[in-house]
Order: sequence, then C-alpha cells, then structure tokens
Amino acid sequence: MASNDSKKSDDLVSQRMNSGAHDEPESAPTGAAADAPAKSDYFDDEETQAFQAFPAEPKPAKADIPAGFSSEEWGLVSSPIDADDDRTQVIPTPQIRPAMGVKRGAARTDATPAPAGPATGGMAVVAGPATGGLPVQAAEPAAEAASRQPGTVKRHYGFFDVVASAWLTIATPLVLLALAVRAVASGTFLKFEYFYRPGFPADAYGFSSDDRLHYASYTVDYLTNVDGARYLRDIVLAGGMQAFKDEEIAHMADVKALISLLFFLGIVGVLGGIIAWLYLSRKGGPGMRMGIRFGSILTLAIAVLVAVVALTGFDRFFSGFHQVFFSAGTWQFYIDDTLIRLFPETFWVDGAITAGLILVLGSLVLLWCSLIGYKKRRADRQELKQR
Repeated sequence: MASNDSKKSDDLVSQRMNSGAHDEPESAPTGAAADAPAKSDYFDDEETQAFQAFPAEPKPAKADIPAGFSSEEWGLVSSPIDADDDRTQVIPTPQIRPAMGVKRGAARTDATPAPAGPATGGMAVVAGPATGGLPVQAAEPAAEAASRQPGTVKRHYGFFDVVASAWLTIATPLVLLALAVRAVASGTFLKFEYFYRPGFPADAYGFSSDDRLHYASYTVDYLTNVDGARYLRDIVLAGGMQAFKDEEIAHMADVKALISLLFFLGIVGVLGGIIAWLYLSRKGGPGMRMGIRFGSILTLAIAVLVAVVALTGFDRFFSGFHQVFFSAGTWQFYIDDTLIRLFPETFWVDGAITAGLILVLGSLVLLWCSLIGYKKRRADRQELKQR
C-alpha cells in the first residue's frame, strides 16, 4: 500500500510540471463559466487532499483576555480546577485597576454576589463591572476577622488544661507555706528575735542572747540537714551536761519529719508547676493565669482563716496545732527545759505573724500578676460580643 501511494504522488508531481511547461494559456472564460470555480482536468479533490501530508490545523478563535493577565495565566484561571490534582498551584492574583470614572475603594451597587460553596472555599464572591467581570472574594465579616486577632480568641479548657490549672491552684499555698516556714527557721530570724526584737523576754536561767543564738542555731540546722537525732544528742552545755533531753530530741525529730514533708511537697509543687506552665503556655493554650489566680485566692482564704482562729486565742490555737500533728505528751515540757528557754511563747507569736505576712504578700503578688492585661481582654471580649 505504501509503494502505491508513493508512485501515485510521483505521477502527480510530473503531471504538474508538464502542465506548467507545455500547456499554452487559454482564453479567460466568460459568462457563467467565469463564475464557476476553476478546476484542474487532471486532479480531483481526493488526490489534492492526499498530496497534503501535513495539513495545517485550524487556529482557535482568540479569547478576550482581561487586562493584567497573560494568556498563560488567564488559561489557568479560567480553566476548571480539579481538587484531586496534586499539580494545582495558586497563582497570585494581579492587581486590577478600577474602571475609568470609578474612585478607588468606592462601592459598586451593580456587583452581583455569588453564593458561597465548595468552589469558593465557603466564601461569597462578587463579580461586576468594577472588577472587569472577574470574580473577587467578598470582604470577610468583621466578627470573624476579629475572632482571629490575638487576644480575642476564646480558648476552651480541655481535660489536661483543667488538671494543670488545678495543680497550680493546690501547689500555690503549699509552695508559699514552705517558703514562709523556711524564712522563720533561719539564722536571720533568730538573730532578729534575740538581738533586735523589742521586748523579747530574757532567759530566767542564765542564757544570754549569744548563748541562745548558739544553741538555737543547732536546732535550726538539724531541721534542714540530713543528720539523725545524734546531731542534737552531741550538743553539750558549758558545764558538760547534755543540752537537750531525750524527750526534746524525740519531739525535734517529729518536727523535722513534718517540715521535711512540707519541703518535699513544695519542691514537687514547683516541679509540677513548671510542667503545668509549659503545657498551659503552649500555642493556643489557655495560659496559667487562672490556676495562679485561684491558688492565690485559696492562700489568702487559708491565711485569713488561720489569723482569725489565732487572734481568738493563741494558746488554744498553739495547743490545737500540736494535738493535730503530734502525739499527746510528746510536745509539752518544763519551763527550765532547753527548748522552752530558747523558744518562748513570744518567739512563736512572731514566727506565726511573719509566716502569715509572707503568705499574704506572696499571694497578693501572684494575684496581681494573674490580673495583668485583664481589662484589655475584657474589653476585647465585649467588643467581640457586640459585633
């Protein structure tokens, strides 16, 4: 079949050459013959079409391309987008100049909004003369735009957010109480009481202020170190006698166990508070201010309650405290015992007042920190509700 086509093409070429070289020009036809299309005596339409091996493809009609678009960009914009095509790219929308006679930013009443749907990403589009007939995304509602601004997003508490905030609430009074007890059980507080506190009672059995500070420092060190009861048993007075009796040493061991438990809870509270702070302060988290706020309020409530009970009768409060945390008969001593001579009732009253002040001041500082920016957040919430 291929050889026949080739031979036929050669015959057509030779006939064309012979026709142009030897044929004499004929006279122009007249009349009806002039209106008829000229037709070769040697060729028909089928032969001519077979000779054109590569016929030219018809050019498509040129579409109207809006100003600001190239032909390639307009082809991408006007063609339908397949959501499943991974090659789909986002072309930045070129700036469209307003029509002549239209002020920039002026609203057009002849714009027709299109309904929102999946093709528009859930947003309404507007097409009109001001946009050159192109779809333009409508302005976002003010309430939705304001809801995404920093400081106006309403953050919800999840389960772990509640747990972390509750941890901060419970740990706040424990940490502040541990700090208050450590401030009282220190050499600085002892020196203030023995040397600078006006009206501090003198020892009726011969201890000077230096002697009191010397022996009392051993008891404070015992409460904060890791030594056993032998630490106090090795302390002797000037005459060689043992400074503390066995009953006093046993009571100090109970006090050390209670204070060690408080310090341990305070350390755990701080470590857990750091973890809670990191979790609550994550991006989109509610923050730790609510936990700190409730913790400081709880601390203030406890401090006020204890102060009211102590003011009604300190002796009764002191005895009730020891009855709760110590066994009966292990915390009462004679007035000539070393613990009573070193720590009279005035010392415990001043210690309770100092610890209470530390609790109140610490909780007030934390409460103030938790309220920073409260007015701004409240104003943003009210503005958001009004919209």
